[in-house]
Amino acid sequence: MAELLKEFAFEEFELELKDGTRFSPLRDAISRNSKGWSTQAGMDVYRFLIVYELPRSQFILAEYSPCTKQIERRGAFRRKVEFWEAPHPPRAEPIELAEAYNLFIVHWPEQPLPEPLKVFEASLPLVDAPANTSVRPLEYWSKPHLPIRLTVPAHVAATLDNAASLFIALLRFNQLLRMWTDIQVFPNLTLLHSLTGQLLGVYPVDPKHWPEGKKMPKAVTILDLPWPEHLQDVKRCLEGVRLALAEPLWCFACRMLPADSPYRPSWDELEIAIAELRSRANPLEQLLGYLEQSIGFAEMIEEMRLRDAEHEALHGDPVDRRRAGDQEPYRPSDLKVYATWRYALASMQVGDKSIRPSDAYKWLTEYGCGAEFGDYQLPEYENWRRQLNRVRNFIKRTGYDPLGGGSSSVVDPDSI
Repeated sequence: MAELLKEFAFEEFELELKDGTRFSPLRDAISRNSKGWSTQAGMDVYRFLIVYELPRSQFILAEYSPCTKQIERRGAFRRKVEFWEAPHPPRAEPIELAEAYNLFIVHWPEQPLPEPLKVFEASLPLVDAPANTSVRPLEYWSKPHLPIRLTVPAHVAATLDNAASLFIALLRFNQLLRMWTDIQVFPNLTLLHSLTGQLLGVYPVDPKHWPEGKKMPKAVTILDLPWPEHLQDVKRCLEGVRLALAEPLWCFACRMLPADSPYRPSWDELEIAIAELRSRANPLEQLLGYLEQSIGFAEMIEEMRLRDAEHEALHGDPVDRRRAGDQEPYRPSDLKVYATWRYALASMQVGDKSIRPSDAYKWLTEYGCGAEFGDYQLPEYENWRRQLNRVRNFIKRTGYDPLGGGSSSVVDPDSI
């Protein structure tokens, strides 16, 4: 194996990857492929994508920018060494074989594929190609034409951890979406690949861990994983996100296919995908707000259960929550009810201490919830009151109003 020479300043040091492992490019990598783009017209400032091949069929993708060329003189003969340097360490993370394969096909088509990627290419399913070469509608990519395989088995994947990681990726994606001006260069290609994999990729299934009597699929997506009851709101949010993003993300993923593949979208088709993504930016932002609340609720529930388990292990008996005064936090769906309560108070020009929930509910049923609530239907009164009380109890205990307004003074719901 030929020794790699330094091409980038960071390669002489160890990098900490997103999964916590450490990686030294010059020590650990078998090979390196890099691709650079000029980021400032008329100046030698570049952004680089770098793919390192490691032993055991592993690949690492690094993004390094803004880079400028540096020159050093080394050794007794003062040999000139050129390399690229940026003010910050690169973003680096392990990538799946599918993503590494896509990157090689797109950015280094003239290079022979590394052996693990040749094996991966041979495993790709053969599909019947459509003869039509005209501009296809975005719906064409509603069915994946490119497999994205994840390495974590389905029985190991943690739904809440995955959802939280996906939420962060979606937030960054939605921010970058508004900055995306050059169709040929997404501001953060690593993020785009990572988001597509997390949202649309498939987990392998281990037969040893599949329930008896149930038909075993070849692989499952994040939404096919087992979601406990307290994570159902999180799952519903992700279903909405996938519905909004699947077609354009699959379209961009298929751009990684070989140039002669009939499933590879044209630039015109990518323009359609970008336009559709931009049109969905505001609804996506609303979904992400609800997803954040849902994840926060689920994390509170899991933390509460962990404390209960620790208490039971220490004292030998379960927690009596009524005696402990500790109550279940509000659910994300309760916030909609609380918003109608706030709307009724503002419309009636009364404070929260001067009106009973039953009067506010009666007013809402008579005059409606306002245009900002769309086609929202009020629950039955007892359910509405129960949901309202959960939020008001939370505000009473913490002094924090989740819909804004800081500290709030409210009537004890138990006294109503």
